[in-house]
Amino acid sequence: MQWLVLAWGILSLCSVALTVATPRLVFSSFLLPSIVWFFSELTLQWLVFHLAVNLIFLALGFIETQVAWAGVILSLSGYFAAALRLNRLTYLRFYAQQQLKSAFGFRYELEIHHDLRQRLTPLPIDYKLLWNPEKLLNQIQVKRDVKFDQSPSLLVDLYEHETPLFEKAPVLVEIHSGSWHLRSSSQPFLCRMARQGWKCFSVSCQFMSVDDAIIEYKRAIASIRQNAEHYQIDPNFVILSGASLDASIASVVALTPQEHEGCDELKGGNFSVQGCVSWCGVDDMSNQNPARQQRFRNFCSDFFTSLPAFLPVNVSQAQPPFLVIQGSADAVTCLESARHFYNNLNSPQTAMLALPLAGHLFSATHSVTAQCVFPAAERYLAFLFSKYLTSQTN
Repeated sequence: MQWLVLAWGILSLCSVALTVATPRLVFSSFLLPSIVWFFSELTLQWLVFHLAVNLIFLALGFIETQVAWAGVILSLSGYFAAALRLNRLTYLRFYAQQQLKSAFGFRYELEIHHDLRQRLTPLPIDYKLLWNPEKLLNQIQVKRDVKFDQSPSLLVDLYEHETPLFEKAPVLVEIHSGSWHLRSSSQPFLCRMARQGWKCFSVSCQFMSVDDAIIEYKRAIASIRQNAEHYQIDPNFVILSGASLDASIASVVALTPQEHEGCDELKGGNFSVQGCVSWCGVDDMSNQNPARQQRFRNFCSDFFTSLPAFLPVNVSQAQPPFLVIQGSADAVTCLESARHFYNNLNSPQTAMLALPLAGHLFSATHSVTAQCVFPAAERYLAFLFSKYLTSQTN
């Protein structure tokens, strides 16, 4: 059993090393990035589980030889490295906030409407959410499988506050088809925004091609607007959001509101949005190195052939504001790609959050990384909505 303890210690170090090395590796399946995602986004849970196993080894008398103690030392080294990384991640909440201040001025929060500012999530991390994510469902209602007559094929969930906080609530539409592979049962960011009075729609479409997905999501935006009175929403303020490949589709929809190529039924619809949040979007592969391009081909080979045709770069028309969010430890895309996309955007209210140590799809859970970045995204959307309210009163 001493070798089992040693192997467990080696696993501890390797798991931490993988979170650093994966962005430089070429993988051929979802297995490796999924394992790394578990280690990087559920670090605290991993530490507790790993420590519990070592305590079991100790209780069973497995840690008695030099080989076993070597395994324990390796485990402790892994714990220390993971804890150090976790501690550095906590500084992302200040780093993300600083980047917004650099984009909009150090006093930008004072421009947020007073009622909105009162509801913003405080910066301290709520570690209870790591163990009890259902806690965030307090004060909100989730209506599953909302149906629109105009789009019967869409899968739509509505997240809203138990009591209306606005006469006409701002709208957040999150494109979420799990990068076209699965549909999640809950959306952490939508839960947060719903608690602040936003009407949040999680929109999914069945597994389909890129072009079909774009058409379906445009149809969803038009359908939500047509039901504005029923849902007590402001049809003139709709924000779009998405993560990973869904962020790229959201970007296309946001940047091409007048285009409906190959779908005459979309003619005359209002598909414009007043902002877009791109979480780790696969925005431009043309300027990537060959190894990263091959990694992306392996990761999503079924869709790669159609990607260059729709990636939203070099768009010259008037654009809505964007918040581009990208981590430096992302195994799928990279900061250079996000910066290239960001530099092609021309809206004055556009900002980018470049996040050290953050990986891919960190926004899928209430992880430490997500809790550090969500408050900045909340403030950005509150800032946009406040600008909109000001323009309405002038």
